[in-house]
Amino acid sequence: MSKSIRHQLILALVVILPLACLSALLLALGGTSDVAAVSRIYYVKRDAPGPSHNGLSWSTAFTDVQQRLDR
Repeated sequence: MSKSIRHQLILALVVILPLACLSALLLALGGTSDVAAVSRIYYVKRDAPGPSHNGLSWSTAFTDVQQRLDR
């Protein structure tokens, strides 16, 4: 498995999976499942062109998962 794919999987496990769990918890408590208000997708791509790397698009993606985790 390439390092880029591992980074994408780690990001999914660190960011997306907890949001899915939060959604399930909110539903169980009788709340709303609309997690979109509290979630955001951050992109990670080793060779993102930049010049800034804020993770908000593929062209400005973080170059490694740790950059996002450090923020």
